[in-house]
Amino acid sequence: MEKSKLIPYYNGSKWGFCDAQKNIVIPCKYDKVERFNGKLAKIFREKFDFTNERTICMLNCGLINDAGKEVLPCEYCIIGPFSENLAVICKTVNHVSQYGYMNTTGEIVIPLAFSQANDFKEGRAIVSRERYGSLFFIDREGKTCSKVYSKLQHFSEGLAAAFIDGRWGYINKNDEWVIPPRYKLVHPFEDGLTSVYVDNGFGYLGIDGTEYF
Repeated sequence: MEKSKLIPYYNGSKWGFCDAQKNIVIPCKYDKVERFNGKLAKIFREKFDFTNERTICMLNCGLINDAGKEVLPCEYCIIGPFSENLAVICKTVNHVSQYGYMNTTGEIVIPLAFSQANDFKEGRAIVSRERYGSLFFIDREGKTCSKVYSKLQHFSEGLAAAFIDGRWGYINKNDEWVIPPRYKLVHPFEDGLTSVYVDNGFGYLGIDGTEYF
């Protein structure tokens, strides 16, 4: 994706964007901005919360394109980095955080229906519908594609570590146990190998289930 050449510009009170000759292209009306990532830039506006008998100043963020059009309004507390062309976004509604995902054009493609959300890895993301609840995987369309687990790790080389009944094992993208849960501590696979901890200490585990200890 071609990156915008616009540069953040501060006029002494607000932020906007200028070109290389310092000509203002997008008016200085934001409390904070970030550099363009492709054709989108993150913008911030102050928001005041007068609840609980005190005033809290927060920065809400949104997105604009390089034409200055607001793609996402400044209503979000989190707009994360892109991973596999999707980014986690979060909005606070009645002091409850709601998470979803947007694509590289700023379109919300997975609704804000989760209380936790993580970056996509190998076409899967770990989410939860409860703040500290069980975790499960969704695909790029937002469809549930696993059972719930008390703990999960992201997919790496086609397998993801899942925790059940006090032990870790590895599942595939069909939510099938490929390596049974018997480990106390695990890590994602890298080059077909990972380190694990069992009752008698650390060792290494191959992606085919071979134990090297």
